[in-house]
Amino acid sequence: MVLSQATQKLISCYETWHQSLQLKDKAARIHVDEVASKVAAFYEKIRGIIDWKEEHLLKKGAIERILKRKFFSGIDLTNNSFDNSSAAESLILELIRGGHFPNDQIEESKINEVQKIIDKYVFILNNLPQEEKRIQFYSWFSSIAACEIEETLSPSLKERALISYTFEIMKQRIKLNEGILIKGGLKAEDKKIQIYIALQRALFNLDPPMISYHLLKYRYTQWKDPSQDQLNEISRNIYSIWKRLEKDLSHSLGDKFYQICETYDTPYLLLGDVLTANPSEIKEKIKNPEALENLTKESYSKRLKTLKSRLARAAFYATLSIFLTNIVSLLAIEIPFTRYVTGQFNFLAIGIDIIVPTFLMFFLVITIKPHRKYKLEKVII
Repeated sequence: MVLSQATQKLISCYETWHQSLQLKDKAARIHVDEVASKVAAFYEKIRGIIDWKEEHLLKKGAIERILKRKFFSGIDLTNNSFDNSSAAESLILELIRGGHFPNDQIEESKINEVQKIIDKYVFILNNLPQEEKRIQFYSWFSSIAACEIEETLSPSLKERALISYTFEIMKQRIKLNEGILIKGGLKAEDKKIQIYIALQRALFNLDPPMISYHLLKYRYTQWKDPSQDQLNEISRNIYSIWKRLEKDLSHSLGDKFYQICETYDTPYLLLGDVLTANPSEIKEKIKNPEALENLTKESYSKRLKTLKSRLARAAFYATLSIFLTNIVSLLAIEIPFTRYVTGQFNFLAIGIDIIVPTFLMFFLVITIKPHRKYKLEKVII
């Protein structure tokens, strides 16, 4: 079997990703105190139980929290100025201490790269057009900054490659009749944008800020490393850029595109799983249809097992979160109120308040079953 040029490019990207996992011995790496790292990592695990998110969103969420707390929270909405000296080093050290990145694995050169990113966003904030400063904009802007920093510290090479590979295929296969194009006011470029958005949701369940950041790079190729003139232009037009991206994400046909992409994403996800094992060795194996079928079956079984494990973990985290929330509410509000107002405790009512919501959440989550939208035979065909 002859591999297409697009598939060969995908395999090459996976090989690059696999090689990037190998540490470069000569590169200086960032180190933090082991004790501080363990304490902060424990705190982040506790926080993760209370504020549980998809695994691939945890790093971005942590970066955004630090940006808002340490840097963007200091913005004066009148003159948009704040001190960002040594911001990158402080941010990276806190992320490592929090257990979001392994100790002694991030190269020291990343500090300059992240500082350059922060400087870019600070410049834009300092040169915003004279319009009403919206809180929603600052929230969006900090999330975009977090996405770019996360990508710099932990590049998602294989995920981006799989999205690009699937995008090139799906934009050719998805056909729209003239009625939809006219009635929905959908242009050819809009169709590509909606497919691009839908694939990011279907393949990796990316959130709106992450998709917005990828759209920024797609629409504005100079975003990552703009010249001074380009940066000035971006600053002048940042509100219109924001509004355009928000419009893309809220398009009336967005859900339709997502349903289509979500229906056909399984074969591409399994191909990514197959390539993840060892891209160099897999390259020759997948040329053999029989070997590719066996690898696909193995990946299918592993993915189904992983999905069941994630559902079980979600049930645990969701149930524990509800339980702890009820306990905190009981200690902080209900007991003090009862003590100083009524002077009597109804232990049965308190028990019901804690147990019933917790049990209901547990029951709702455990009843969720993996959605077998594809049978194995259909995937292989």
